[in-house]
Amino acid sequence: MHRVSETGIDLHRILVEIDEEVRAKRASGELPAELERELDLVFARFAPAGAVEGDFEQLMARAEQQSFIDLLAPNESVRPGVPQVKRVVQKTIRWYVRYVVEQFSGFAHTITKAMRKLSSRVDAIDELRIGEEDLSALPVPARDVHWDSAVVDTFRSVEGRVLHGRCATGDLVDQLVSAGVDAYGVDPASALIATGTGGDAALDLRPDDERAHMRTLAAGALGGLVISGSVDVLPVGAQIDLVDLAAIAVAPGATIVVITANPGTQSPVITDLAPGKPLHMETWAYLLADRGFTVDRTERTQASSMIIARAPQRR
Repeated sequence: MHRVSETGIDLHRILVEIDEEVRAKRASGELPAELERELDLVFARFAPAGAVEGDFEQLMARAEQQSFIDLLAPNESVRPGVPQVKRVVQKTIRWYVRYVVEQFSGFAHTITKAMRKLSSRVDAIDELRIGEEDLSALPVPARDVHWDSAVVDTFRSVEGRVLHGRCATGDLVDQLVSAGVDAYGVDPASALIATGTGGDAALDLRPDDERAHMRTLAAGALGGLVISGSVDVLPVGAQIDLVDLAAIAVAPGATIVVITANPGTQSPVITDLAPGKPLHMETWAYLLADRGFTVDRTERTQASSMIIARAPQRR
């Protein structure tokens, strides 16, 4: 995103133009390499750390340069006798300053090396991590419609709003609404929902992530919850976070339904690229029970599983 100042000046474009001009002068020989090096040294000496904000390598280079402290402070002066006085003071306290500088330099060296190691580990993790934009583009496995009638029957007489996370085009939401349930859905990856052109116009379908959405809800705001799709591709930490958020978002005694693909039944693309994998039905039942839910029903087909649980009446 370009950064535009309050005066309407596109600062990003100005930097691009400066960079292009420097490259042209460097190629023509008008800008000697020696001059560039001299300018870099002057900049490194006098520019504040904020001037290289956002560039980790430059910040680390500055930290490593500044971890060295020169014992010989400049003693020039235009005043008569001052240089001689400075040299005397310098010789007098040099032993003490050296003692302090050696300790500080050792500490600074250790910190910069530790930061380098930490940076290498973060880079290694980033190479393995898939971005949210890539995750939303994955062909998330289709919800097993085998469970639709059971889900509708579960929420047919429920009080309060029922949320379906990763509702896709809203088919299950449509069935719940047709059964008289006050249901709505969220899904960040559906272009149909995002543009408002898909499904029944009367359906409340929102282009949002279910975890981000539940964080905005008041405690006990939901009369019921259905989660599917995301539970098959989210990392394990995010799957556990989803259960924690659900425990807060649903009302006491409310019902939560988890529909998950059985491990090993996903397509090769999803299995290879998704940051996480489906959890077993027994694992979901354990996570829910560990947070006070009562597991009422668990069923499994060859392709997927369904877990129905109730939140505790009192918290």
